[in-house]
Amino acid sequence: MANENIIRTDRLCKIFNPGAHNEVEAVLDVDLALPQASATLIKGPSGSGKTTLLTMLGCLAKPTSGQYTCLGEAVSHWPEKFLTRFRRRHIGIVFQNFNLISGLSVFENIALPLYPDGLPFATVKERVEQLARDLKMDHRLYFKVDTLSGGEMQRVAIARALVNQPQILIADEPTAHIDSTLAKEILELFHSLNKKGLTLLIASHDPLLETHPMIDRTYCMRDGRLREHHAE
Repeated sequence: MANENIIRTDRLCKIFNPGAHNEVEAVLDVDLALPQASATLIKGPSGSGKTTLLTMLGCLAKPTSGQYTCLGEAVSHWPEKFLTRFRRRHIGIVFQNFNLISGLSVFENIALPLYPDGLPFATVKERVEQLARDLKMDHRLYFKVDTLSGGEMQRVAIARALVNQPQILIADEPTAHIDSTLAKEILELFHSLNKKGLTLLIASHDPLLETHPMIDRTYCMRDGRLREHHAE
C-alpha cells in the first residue's frame, strides 16, 4: 500500500456558472497522483484555484468534470451523504478561515468530528487533550473559541482536523496566522505524523514550507492550472 497513489485525479475541472456571462473556470484539467505518506505543497497567487482544488480533494465539492479517486474509491460523483461519511473517516481539513463554531469551547470544537462515531467520552477526552498539548492549547481547552486570537484559532482548527486520526490531511495556509516559532513547531508535528504514514497536501505561501525537508513534491497553480515545480 505504501507506494500506491492515495489521491489521483484525471482532468479534474471545476467551473462555476457554466455557460453564463459570469462563468469562472476555477480548476482546469488537473492531473495529480500522490502516493501514500507523501507531503505535497501547492503554491500560487490568490485566485489561482488552490482553495477550490483542495475543496474538491477534501470531498466538500464535486467536480464539474473529470475524475477523483481517493483511497481507491471513485468519489467524484458520490451522493453527499456518502461523501460526508467518507470525509469524516479518512480526511482532515484545515480551512483558511478556520470554520470554528462560535459559542462552543475549544474542547467542543476539537471533539466535534468524533461525536457521530459514538466513541466513549474517555477516548474523546484523551484524544482532544493530547492534541491540545501537542499544539500548546491545553491551557485554553475550556475557553470559548470567540475569545481566542487568530493564532490560537488556527491551532484549534489543526487539532480538529487531526482528532479523527485521518489518513489524509488537507491544509489551506496552515501557518498563515501564527508566528514563525509556532509555525516551525506545527510543521514538525506534521512531519512526525507524515513519517508515521499521514499523507499531507498543503496550500501555502510560507517559505518555511517551501524549504521544509518533509515536502517531497511542489506544484504551482495559476489560472486554474497545475504544474509541477522543479527546484533550480
